[in-house]
Amino acid sequence: MQTKKKAARTKRLYLILAAMLLVLFGLLFVLARVTGNASYLKVQDGFRAFFSGFSSGEGYPYTFEEENAEQIHSFRNGLIYLTGDSTHVMNADAKQSFVKKLSFTDPHMAVYNGHAVVYDRVSGNWFLQNGSSVITEQSMGSSIFTAAVGKKRTVAVVTGTEDAFSVLHVYNHNGKELFQYTCVKERIASVSLSPDGKHVALLALGATDAQMYARLLIFALDAQEPVYTEEFLNTTLIKIQFTESGNLLLLGDTLFRSYSKAFQPIAKQEFKLGSLRKYAVDDSGRCAFVLRLVADEQKDSLFVYSKDGVKEQEKSFTAITSIAVSHSYTAVMEGSKLIVLNTAGIVLKEFEEEQPSAELFLSGKSLYAYASKTVTKHDF
Repeated sequence: MQTKKKAARTKRLYLILAAMLLVLFGLLFVLARVTGNASYLKVQDGFRAFFSGFSSGEGYPYTFEEENAEQIHSFRNGLIYLTGDSTHVMNADAKQSFVKKLSFTDPHMAVYNGHAVVYDRVSGNWFLQNGSSVITEQSMGSSIFTAAVGKKRTVAVVTGTEDAFSVLHVYNHNGKELFQYTCVKERIASVSLSPDGKHVALLALGATDAQMYARLLIFALDAQEPVYTEEFLNTTLIKIQFTESGNLLLLGDTLFRSYSKAFQPIAKQEFKLGSLRKYAVDDSGRCAFVLRLVADEQKDSLFVYSKDGVKEQEKSFTAITSIAVSHSYTAVMEGSKLIVLNTAGIVLKEFEEEQPSAELFLSGKSLYAYASKTVTKHDF
C-alpha cells in the first residue's frame, strides 16, 4: 500500500513539473517572439526538443537501411548525420527528431554548438539548421570550398570566383552579410568564428617561387585589415578553431599551436612530417591528436590539449585506429577495445567493439561508434 502511495506521489510530482516547464517554455517563447531577438529560434528549438523527448526511438545499435552516412557528428544529446539526399538529427534513443531533404550534388556539413551549416560544393547553395528546423538558406552562385558556423549562429562560407581564388563571406543567422574578404592568389582551407561573434580566423594556402606556404589571418568583423597574421613555411595547416574561452588553436601536419584571446602564443609542439595519424577537436576547443613517433613501430602517442591551449596529457597506446574528444572526455580505439579517459588521463571505462576501424563520437556520457552502416552506443 505504501509503495502505491509513493508511486502516486511521484507521478503527481512529474505532472506538476511538466506543467511548470510548459508554462516556462510558453513565457519564454512569447517573450522572445515579442522582442524579436535571436533567442526566438533558440526557444522554439528547445520547445520542440522538449516534446520530442517524450517518445523513444529504435535504440542502438542502429543500422542504416539504404545508404551509408557520409558524415556524422555529435549533436546536442545525440548525433546528426548526412546522406547523399538528406540530413538527420537523431537523439540518444536513435529517434529521428528532424529530417531535411536535399537536392545537392556534392553535400557537406559543418557542425558547431547544436547547429549545422549544410552546403553544396557544386551549386553553392547552403542552409543553416538547428535540431528541429532550417533557420536560413542562401545560394552563393558559385562553388563552395568550405564553411563553418559560430556560437552566435553566424555562418562563414568560402567560395571560388572567376576573379579570385577564394572569397570569405560571413553572415548572421538571418542571412545578412557581415564581412567579406578576398584572397586573389590563395585558397582558404579552414575558417573559424569566435564565440563572441566578433572575429573570424582563416587559413590561407598558397605558393611563391615554387615554395608552398600557409598564412593564419585573424580579422575583426568590423575591419578589413587583419588584427593578426602569421606565415608558415614547409607545412600544411589543417585545422583552426576558436575555443569556448576565446583562445585559438591551430593544427598542421608538422605542428600544433595555441594562442590567447590577445593572440599571444600559449603552447607549441612540433613533430615530423608523416607522424600525425589522427586528430579530433571538440566544440569547446579541447583538441586531441595521435602521433606515431617511430614509423616502423605499432606504438602511438596521444596528446590532448585543453580549451585553454595547455597540454593536459600524453599517453602511449598500441596502434590507435580512431579517436574522439569532448569537453570532459577523450576516447580512443586500440584494436577492438574502446577506452574512455577523463581530463586527467585516467581510464574511466573500456568496451569491446566488433568493428576495429569504427569512427568515434562523444556526446554527454555516451560513446558512439560507426562502421559498416551501423552505429553502436556505449554509456559510461
